[in-house]
Amino acid sequence: MKQKKTGKPEKGAIEIIEEATMLLRHLPAEIHVLYYIGSLPFILALLYFWADMSRGAWAHQYLGRAAFLLTAAYIWMKCWQAAYCARIRAHLLGEANPQWTWRKVLRLVTVQTALQPISFIVLPLSSIILLPFGWAYAFFHNVSVCGSGQTSDIRDVYRDAGRQAGLFAAQNHIFIIIYCLCGIFVFLNLGMMIYLLPKLLSMFLGIETMFSRTSWGMFNTTLLMSTLGLSYLGMNPLAKAVYALRCFYGESLRSGADLKVELKKMTVPANITAAFILLGLLSLSFNGQTAAAESNPAAGDRSSEIVIPAADLDRSIDEVIIKREYSWRMPREKNIQKEKGVIEQFFSGLVDTVSGWLKPVKKWIKSAVDWLVKKMAGWIKAPSAGGTPSTGTWIQSMRVALLVLIATAVAILIFVLWRVIKTYRREQTETAAQPATSVPDILRDETLADELPADRWLKLAEDLMRQGDLRSALRAFYLASLSHLARHNVIAIARFKSNREYERELYRRAHHAPDLLAAFSGNMKIYEGIWYGRHSVTDETVRIFRDNQTRIMTIANKL
Repeated sequence: MKQKKTGKPEKGAIEIIEEATMLLRHLPAEIHVLYYIGSLPFILALLYFWADMSRGAWAHQYLGRAAFLLTAAYIWMKCWQAAYCARIRAHLLGEANPQWTWRKVLRLVTVQTALQPISFIVLPLSSIILLPFGWAYAFFHNVSVCGSGQTSDIRDVYRDAGRQAGLFAAQNHIFIIIYCLCGIFVFLNLGMMIYLLPKLLSMFLGIETMFSRTSWGMFNTTLLMSTLGLSYLGMNPLAKAVYALRCFYGESLRSGADLKVELKKMTVPANITAAFILLGLLSLSFNGQTAAAESNPAAGDRSSEIVIPAADLDRSIDEVIIKREYSWRMPREKNIQKEKGVIEQFFSGLVDTVSGWLKPVKKWIKSAVDWLVKKMAGWIKAPSAGGTPSTGTWIQSMRVALLVLIATAVAILIFVLWRVIKTYRREQTETAAQPATSVPDILRDETLADELPADRWLKLAEDLMRQGDLRSALRAFYLASLSHLARHNVIAIARFKSNREYERELYRRAHHAPDLLAAFSGNMKIYEGIWYGRHSVTDETVRIFRDNQTRIMTIANKL
């Protein structure tokens, strides 16, 4: 598209962004509610669709139905965004909120359904060439602004959106560049916040979650889509406001709507005009009185007779000038300390309060220590009654030796108590770490491999084989493999991980052991075919699975 020549200077991209930001800040809250009523359900539906289609075992069976519901959520979002842009336009024009009828709603749904889905084809293609991407991006935003149900003719909306997209090309492209850079920073900040939040909860509140125990488990496509969704909800209202302003100024080139809005703001109400007239009349009356006073010299002579002593005047000036409202321009004294911030004041007050609580305790401890030292010093130095100096020295030496023995005994007692407590805690920890006597339900898909050690899973598998339940025995063998690999830190067990993710993790950490990778991949295919695909289990299948199981555990022990 070629930019049309206009007789009005084009606003810069920074200026239009600042104006859009101020517009968003001054919009009523109910207008923002319209945007999130439409956008939030689609983002949630997209996240659920993404996660379910990525990990669901039976996702292919209802893919078409889920895609249709996601499309309906997309149309729902675009229709509410068009209503959001219509309210922004009414706010810019100073008009009343648009009244919605069933006919207008039907027009809006028709236009948005016909034009907005084309963006999934046009925008990727235009981004490959890159040159027409700016106009295409502006066009689909303009469809939300122009297709607000005022007309049912799709061609009129297409023509208006295209014409507005061709205006102010430099402003449009610079805005897109700034918007993309800001979006990247918002995305990175949200991603870091989501990643660090479980660690902060664990560090400060002691709340352990799956993500705080397995940090690498957060790096998946679901986290990526969640961060993208939050970034979209935070940044897209700015884009809607910018293109609503662009359409407003583009229409003003022909209709002069911006001049009409400025004239409305400059119109003075009738009561204000009357107030100015009244003030003018009062000022004329005052001027008349002043002239009459000047014409009477006797009154002037009487006023000139009032004399104020210089000492009284200096004293009054000194009293007034030291007041707070007149001393703000005076130079500060050097001993004035810098004012503390809110956070610094809070922590300073907290430290002062705790110090005040500890002062009596500190005083008591100091008094007790001084009393004990004084008593011990007196007991050591005091000779026995009636004894000779040599006898007193000998007694002092004996007392010092006795105190040393007592101190040594106390130290040994403290050390023994510490060792006993440490041994007791270790025994308690080992007891708690021992496997529970209850056996997890092998038939539940939520059962994790780290609920039992590998040898307990193998024992359970042998018991199930003796009972003739080969399918459950095969699952127990597979969980034993995962438990043994996790014990050797080859993989990390997590509820959200699929078998394919365990396989990819094994390929990353044990790529130098091809036999281990082949054995695990073979067992995983057999397990998924039997557990999810309902394939039949034979003795030969169990034998192959157990051979691979033994090979996995043997190689893992050597890693």
